[in-house]
Amino acid sequence: MSLLPVSLRSALEVLAEGHARTELASRSRDITATYRARQNSSRSLLSDDDALAYALARMPATFAATAASLVHLSDAMPGFAPNSLLDVGCGPGTASFAAVASFPELAEIALLDRNGPFLALARTLADAALGSAAVRFINQDVSQSLTAPPADLVIASYVLAELPPAAQTALIHTMWTASRQVLLLVEPGTPDGFARLKAARSMLVAQGAHVAAPCTHEAPCPMMGRNWCRFFARVQRSRDHRLLKGGDRPFEDEPYAYLALVRTMPEARKSHRIVARPVETKAVVMLDTCGPAGLTQNSAPSRNKELFRKYKRLDWGDAVEIPIQEIHAAP
Repeated sequence: MSLLPVSLRSALEVLAEGHARTELASRSRDITATYRARQNSSRSLLSDDDALAYALARMPATFAATAASLVHLSDAMPGFAPNSLLDVGCGPGTASFAAVASFPELAEIALLDRNGPFLALARTLADAALGSAAVRFINQDVSQSLTAPPADLVIASYVLAELPPAAQTALIHTMWTASRQVLLLVEPGTPDGFARLKAARSMLVAQGAHVAAPCTHEAPCPMMGRNWCRFFARVQRSRDHRLLKGGDRPFEDEPYAYLALVRTMPEARKSHRIVARPVETKAVVMLDTCGPAGLTQNSAPSRNKELFRKYKRLDWGDAVEIPIQEIHAAP
């Protein structure tokens, strides 16, 4: 269960004081409608109140998705300790806050966006949530030619969806060039979001990139047709979050897709990634996985107590080492 850091929650609560929640909820719905209509969100983010409404409604989920992606990256690269971060299309700074939570040693952070209200909110929240890092803000349009400063870790979280295909390709190339070690892309866990990441994967692997996660190989992606790779981050919802989203549940599950590309083969990368919810009965646990041989289905019968216990501890999205004798082709 993901929850925004206390300092970040407190800063948002202070900013929300004196604002009618019904007005913020209305602004949030308008922004969401614009995004779902595949229009650039900057068209509906015209004021500081718009940016705040967006942050209150969407930051918990996008933070959770980015934080979960960083956990998977760290599992594949346990020695990775970036000194610098470039947050491309930073919005209110969500990816930067998630990165600092994962890598508190970050010393230099650059946040890049063209939207004035977003950058203003990111500046305000940075004072509370980015620790002692040296922070700078860059006003540039990600849909145009960028001057991107190099960084150990480059993140674009929920950015590509707002760009036309040609601009996506140009931005991916620019970010890969800027990344000294890791480029992390996070997108909505939809077929379209996955398709964008699949295209980026093919393009950069052909240029020599390695995949740290979620893929455990650089072979062609086996997801075809109606299959797509996505995962879920469970988000704890605050009172304000529930009011703005119009729901009563204390949590929500954010579907997301991600891709972590690296310049050096990750030493701790497991052989398989679980790509669907495990099926568990008293007699067997079955895992659908993706690995170097493509999509496979792996089962652990209860009579194999050690393997059965191992598989019961695993969940959708986990990486796992599966010996070749346990691997079976997916039906």
